[in-house]
This record gives sequence, C-alpha cells and structure tokens, in this order.
Amino acid sequence: MKCLKFESFDKTIIQCYLWDEVKTPKGIVQIVHGMAEHARRYDDFAKFLNGNGFIVWADDHRAHGETETKETIGYHDGNIYLDSVKDEIAMTRYLKERYNLPVVVVGHSYGSFMTQRYIELCNEACGVILSGSACMKGIMIDFGGLIAKIQAAFIKKSKPAKLLDKLSFGGYNKPFASEGTNFGWLSRDKEQVAKYEADEQCGYVMSIAFFEYFLNGLRRAYFKRNLNQINKKLPIAIFSGDRDPVGGNGKLVAKLYSQYKKLGIENLSFKLYPEARHEILNETNNKEVYADFLATIEDFIAKHKKAEEEKAEQTRIAIEAEKAAAKAAEKATAEAEKAQSEESKAE
Repeated sequence: MKCLKFESFDKTIIQCYLWDEVKTPKGIVQIVHGMAEHARRYDDFAKFLNGNGFIVWADDHRAHGETETKETIGYHDGNIYLDSVKDEIAMTRYLKERYNLPVVVVGHSYGSFMTQRYIELCNEACGVILSGSACMKGIMIDFGGLIAKIQAAFIKKSKPAKLLDKLSFGGYNKPFASEGTNFGWLSRDKEQVAKYEADEQCGYVMSIAFFEYFLNGLRRAYFKRNLNQINKKLPIAIFSGDRDPVGGNGKLVAKLYSQYKKLGIENLSFKLYPEARHEILNETNNKEVYADFLATIEDFIAKHKKAEEEKAEQTRIAIEAEKAAAKAAEKATAEAEKAQSEESKAE
C-alpha cells in the first residue's frame, strides 16, 4: 500500500492509498469508504483484488481519516458531501488518464450514497457496486436535514452532531445489544467489531456541518431530474446483508433496486446475504462476498472491453465507408472531367 496526496478540483489535499503491485492489470477498482471510518480498513480486500489482476485506489474522504487532523476529524469546510463526490470524480479521471484502464467504483455505506450521486454527475466508471446501501428518500431524511439546518444556524457547525447521530444510528444496535458492544450491527465477526472500536479514526460522531450537507445532498440525489442523468447502460450491482439496519433489513435495499429498475437501468443486479449485517466485506462470510464482488468487477470489465471493441469496429467501418465514399466521389469527378474534356474536343 502506497500513501499519496491528491490535489483535488478545488486544491484541497486528500489522503489517498494505492495498491498497484499488479504485473498485468485488467482494470482499476476505486473504493469509496463509509462514514466515520477510513480507507486503510480495506487493505485486505485491496490485496485480494491485486492478486486477481486489479489495481486499487482509495481515499480518506473530507472529514475522515488522514485527510483531517485529530482536531478537525468529523468536519471540513465547504459542502462536505458534494465536494467529496466531486473528489471521487476527479480521482476517477486521474486514474483513467494515468493507467488508461477502465475503473469500477465500489461504494460502501456513506460511500455508496456518495456513489449514488456520483453516477448522476458523471459517466466515468464502467460499473459500480453499492454495498451496505439503501434508498433513503422520505420523511426521515427530510426531517433529519431540517434539524441539521436548524442546528447549523444556531450552533457552531464544526461541533459533533450528537442529537443527529443518535437519531440516525441510535436504534441500529438494539437488536444486537446483548452482544455487549455499541457496534454489533456492523458485523457478526467480533474480532472485526473490536478492531473498529479500538480504532480512533472509526466510530466518532460526525459534525453538524457533515449531517447538514449529507442529508440535504442525499435528498437531492433522489430528485427525478437528477436520477434521469444516470446512464441507463451503466452496470449497477447492489449487495447487502439482510440484517443490515442501514438497508432496513433488506427493505430499503429492495427499494433502491426497484428505483433503478423503474429508471430503466439495463444491467442491474441485487443480492442479500442471509444473517449478514452492515459491513459485508468484514462479515463471517466475507470470502463469499469477496468472490461475488470479484466476479461482478470482472463482468463489468469484460462488458466494457466488448463495448469498446464494438465501438472501435463501428469506427473502423465508418472510416472505411468514408474512404470508399471519398474514393467514389473522386472517381466520379474524374470521369465527369474526362467526359467534359472529350465534349470540348468534339466541338
């Protein structure tokens, strides 16, 4: 894993990570991590992808990880949500230019909600995986966004949003409270949960500003005019645990699938893992999840390659047709000139 500094669209420096020890890479996987965590948690998955021929890139988003300091973590100036989405777009463009390879975006949790907006704002990825996601439109998002706006107007925006955090996540752990941890809802793997709890860059309360921009930005992501910007040919795969409270134990995940289906997305898939919780890449069945993600990524890359080959062939045929037309026109002109010359001589 290499640590890199990326200068984003507005000159903000984002902490990034690159796993590129791949001899003959087939493509790039861009990981977009979740809320109150960081990209280094995906090291094992990234190495797995390296071993299967994929370069991996990930970043610590604004208000997260090493992009911030101990004093600023949870907060960043500006529109944290939208600017973070724009960061991902800038990174995809950078990766495509640097490696000349197709990019698959894998967004988890908050990262999946960023990815939902990402696919409305650009057409840079050749496919996306939404992990631990949901369709979050409705009264709860509207209500949360309103509270965040009110708090932002009267309280310092950089302060931890304890009320909003409780309203958003307070009930998630209730079904797992007997396990003696506040984060049992993340995974059945107790070791993974313990690692999360011990990590000072995980599980902290995000700022009022974060919730203000995230909730109101996500609400806009479900506006019809924005959804209609999604490329209908873009492959989208949705994966979640059926005991993930973020996805409403599967209900809000199915709602997300239905939304994209009605929108006319041509290549759309959806899978729920029985008994799995929120962090499916860190679940007890993560080998199954790794294999499913890999198969999906390889399918996206293969479809992209085929589409590019078909496009190249169409371009070749068009060029050949243009050349043939030009040659025919040149021949017709020459014949017309010859006929005219012969007529002149006859006169």
